[in-house]
Amino acid sequence: MVAALKGKLSWMKEDRRIQNKKRDMCYTYVKVIHSELPLGLHKIEFDNSDREIREKVDKIIQSKYETQLMKLNNLIENKLKIKEINTNLSNHQFFKRFIFLTETNFTIDEAALLEKGFKHNIYPKHHTSKFEQLAIDTEICLRNVENNSSLKHLTASVIRKEHLKKLNKPKLFFI
Repeated sequence: MVAALKGKLSWMKEDRRIQNKKRDMCYTYVKVIHSELPLGLHKIEFDNSDREIREKVDKIIQSKYETQLMKLNNLIENKLKIKEINTNLSNHQFFKRFIFLTETNFTIDEAALLEKGFKHNIYPKHHTSKFEQLAIDTEICLRNVENNSSLKHLTASVIRKEHLKKLNKPKLFFI
């Protein structure tokens, strides 16, 4: 809907630009005629033709003005309708995602989780540490290697040393 309004606005600007060109051409044409007519016409004939030309130009300008005013009023009415629709939508109340139909009492956290709906995915919490995960990954990798017993002992000692470094590292607390 916004794209349609932007399209109408750009169309109006283009139409106005074309109409301004036509108006300028009319003014130029009137100026040329106005400068050439006194040479071949009597003063009374010149005044009559000048009046007729100005009346025709005024009619053209008036009709174009009315057309532009009508288009502008339509755009304003459409914008007011859109605002009315948007205000009606903002007051809309959706149904609750779950309703308590049992005697079970839920905590606030449980109720908040249920409010998220059926499609909400709860991410599993991994209870393995990084070192345990590293040991599992290396075990999987070493299964495919021949004579892996020496490699297993080597990697196990490296992982054990790193794990001990982490455990013995003093934690700094800032107050």
